Amino acid sequence: MTCEEFTRDIDEREGRALSLTPQQREHVGSCPSCAFALAVENELVAAPAWAAEVRMSLESRARVLAKAKVGRLFFRQHAARLVEDSAFSALVTMVIAGALVYVLPGLLERSIPSGALDTIKPYLEPFLQFGREVAAAFAPLAAQAWGVGLMAVTLFILVFTAVLSAKVLGPVRE
Repeated sequence: MTCEEFTRDIDEREGRALSLTPQQREHVGSCPSCAFALAVENELVAAPAWAAEVRMSLESRARVLAKAKVGRLFFRQHAARLVEDSAFSALVTMVIAGALVYVLPGLLERSIPSGALDTIKPYLEPFLQFGREVAAAFAPLAAQAWGVGLMAVTLFILVFTAVLSAKVLGPVRE
């Protein structure tokens, strides 16, 4: 018996009964892909009633389930690297954010001539106003002893989850 004959027999079966002929049993014992397809069919038989209606062929279902299995395998193999990359990215983002908040304003004030600052100030004013409004919302929290730490941990968690999500859901690059 060939794989094609086996999948055709399974797809053309009457009802949901999966009784195998001796030839089919022998083929399943020697062919891992057909054994996997039979396992998929057994799972579908055990599935709830709403899953009883077959919408794709056995071969297609086996291919989808195999890809899902490979995806889980990929994540298990690369999970440690994903977590490390995400944590590193989150820490780098926090360092950059700290530099932007604490270092950059003083650096710009010392290095840009006052005439140039007066020239670009009208263009920067909308951004500065937005920054002041955002800072005003966080000012009461920052005044608390634990507030800055809480905001830093929150920022770290947000960046960590964003980077981890992007790496998991994005295209695979090796």
